[in-house]
Amino acid sequence: MRLQKLIYQGIVWRGMYYASVFALNIVIARVYKAADSGLINYLINNLSFLLLVTSFSLESALGYFGSRDEIKAGRLTALSLLFALGSALASTLAMLLFIEREPVHTNLNVLLLSFVYVLGFVLNNYFSALFYARQKVVLPNIVFIVINLLVLVYSIYGDKTSFLLVYFVSFLAQGMLLFVAWCAESGALSEMRLPSPADLRKLLNYAFTALVANLIFFLVYRVDYWFVKSFADDAALGNYIQVSKLGQIFLLLPSIIATAVFTRTARGNQEQVKHVIEIISRWLLVMYVLVVLAIAVTGKWLFPAIYGQSFNQMYGPFLLLSPGIVSLSMLALITAFNAGKHRININIKGSVIALLVIVAGNLVFVPRYGIYAAALVSSVGYICFQVYVLAHFKKEYRSGVLAFFVPRMSDWQKVKQFVRGNEAN
Repeated sequence: MRLQKLIYQGIVWRGMYYASVFALNIVIARVYKAADSGLINYLINNLSFLLLVTSFSLESALGYFGSRDEIKAGRLTALSLLFALGSALASTLAMLLFIEREPVHTNLNVLLLSFVYVLGFVLNNYFSALFYARQKVVLPNIVFIVINLLVLVYSIYGDKTSFLLVYFVSFLAQGMLLFVAWCAESGALSEMRLPSPADLRKLLNYAFTALVANLIFFLVYRVDYWFVKSFADDAALGNYIQVSKLGQIFLLLPSIIATAVFTRTARGNQEQVKHVIEIISRWLLVMYVLVVLAIAVTGKWLFPAIYGQSFNQMYGPFLLLSPGIVSLSMLALITAFNAGKHRININIKGSVIALLVIVAGNLVFVPRYGIYAAALVSSVGYICFQVYVLAHFKKEYRSGVLAFFVPRMSDWQKVKQFVRGNEAN
């Protein structure tokens, strides 16, 4: 499949999926208000950290070796199921041992919410990675979109007191349906067995490297939640998390493209992908600067209008965070390129620099300046990350830095060729 077709399918289908996710996020914000929705999202943040650790970032190895057809689908499927169940049990045990077992705005125990969320989310990660490794984008996203739409319908017509349970269980429903779809697509069920010791070592070695990278990336993006939770009230936490989630929306388009970049780079088509990265990066910069300027003009009234009146503290932190968000958006393509070349070490080193900046800045400034300091410090850290990775890219490929920042008139012709499918496979 051509690279541009992969990107187009990703934009359409992943775009619709993320639109449904955004709609659910707004429902939670409006139903539970800033303070309570902040606590719910804080719980999800903690669960996301636990599932990241316990799932061992196996989806990265599944995507890498699946795209190269080095390990049979049945063996990858069996290992995925085993790791998903282990991740859910380990994460729930961690909640039992280390986190207060308090209800979260419902009569349901946190442990039940934890188990269904983690199991579902890990199944989603693993089997969507296997689908994407085969360059099949449509089917997994149909599963995600349909379930999310059903939850949205329930939020309108169903019992509001049980909405949170339905929301958490929806992840498990997505994961189970995705597993069934994968088995039907790949025929893996008839040949399911665990990988050989040699294949398992390859998978775990790659996954461990990805785990280290993903843990650092997670902390770069979300360590500020814990600082804000410690030094700000629940309403400020809710506002700040929504700013962060809004920033993540900016990463959606680059992430969709990055999935195709990773798959194609892992298959060896590196020179074409490098050229496309430069073009897309500079036009992403133009587009996102215009979007940020539009939000800067309208955000003061737009945020409360969308999320509700309790989200009246989002505007200032968003302005401070936006330069870093634009930096991360441009960076997503290069980090995917590095990962596809098995050069994750560059991404890791850049993220460590960003993490050190963010942790130090949060320790010094958040206790006094709250969510405004958290936003500004994160923005500075993201820019440091971008500078480091771009410097290595420039050195290795003798590519000018301006190629990522300055649009060219010739881009239009290249984009037309790209759209018409005239690029080489």
